[in-house]
Amino acid sequence: VGAVGLLLGMGYCLGILMAMYARGSDAALLMLFPCAITIGFRVWVVLPGMHVPFFQESVFFYLFRCARIYDAPFTLGCMAYVCRRYALQFDRAEKSMRLNIFHDLRSPLFAVSSGLDTLEAAPEALPALLPALQQRTAFLRRLTEDLFLAAKLEQKQVMLNEDRVSLGEVIAAVCDSCREEAEQKGVVLQVPPASELPVWGDQIRLQQILQNLLTNAIHYT
Repeated sequence: VGAVGLLLGMGYCLGILMAMYARGSDAALLMLFPCAITIGFRVWVVLPGMHVPFFQESVFFYLFRCARIYDAPFTLGCMAYVCRRYALQFDRAEKSMRLNIFHDLRSPLFAVSSGLDTLEAAPEALPALLPALQQRTAFLRRLTEDLFLAAKLEQKQVMLNEDRVSLGEVIAAVCDSCREEAEQKGVVLQVPPASELPVWGDQIRLQQILQNLLTNAIHYT
């Protein structure tokens, strides 16, 4: 009874996969054929208990049944399906990230281009426009540096010098370097109370991470 229930359950799964494929889900093929193979193995496994006349036990079949690898095709099919879903999701996330990068590049470029057009028409506006142009140029420089670092990380060309680092000192140093930019934006930058906060990592990369977070917060506040 248990074997029949198991086979009926797997047959139900097979029917669902066939329905998914009929609705246009190509990914269902990754599980459809392995599921069919596993059902065939399962039927083969329960044949000794059914006492059918055309089946004869053998040493090979006995070893195969004891090894319990008849579910391996369906398991591999599930793994392939999950990997494909993950790859598609990663591809969508990468496309979204590229769109965000294009947007981040376009906004400061538009501001710089507009400022230059203003200066061409009214050169006396330079003192008023210069801080904004410098800020947008610095933002573009940081963004391109981040993109370059991301490319190096993807190609595994960045070496991390891990050591004991005082995160409190890193935070204080980054806040000091961003204080002038915060004041220009009218943002009050408060440094947390002095604390060592020991961590294990690369001090330079930690500074880059914190500075990116802080400058983005100042820019979008």
